[in-house]
Amino acid sequence: MIAQVVGIVVGVALMAAPAVLGYAGSTASDVQRTIGPTAAGLALIAVWQATRSVRLPNIVLGVVLAVSPIVVDHQADAAAVAVVAGLVLVAATPFAGRERRRLGGGWRAAWPLHAERSSG
Repeated sequence: MIAQVVGIVVGVALMAAPAVLGYAGSTASDVQRTIGPTAAGLALIAVWQATRSVRLPNIVLGVVLAVSPIVVDHQADAAAVAVVAGLVLVAATPFAGRERRRLGGGWRAAWPLHAERSSG
């Protein structure tokens, strides 16, 4: 779950960085204010064990963010924020966290009587 919290913090930081560092209104701020809430939302959804796989698109968002200074004109501070935040997202996202209990089993878990009849 620590990786998901890191994703949430990175997303919130991306939303705040343009205003705090003074590059609001630029294309770089548009990129960061688009990717930030998306990454934070995906990480927040992935906090729950049943929806943990929702975290995986953050890898793509991290790569896009890290490469964005090459594609879109960034100031030095905006480029640093984009690259660092992108690399942190890519590094933290693959870690799913500990499974507290086993989930799944599909319909057999939902209706055990049905599973006994269909397997025999």
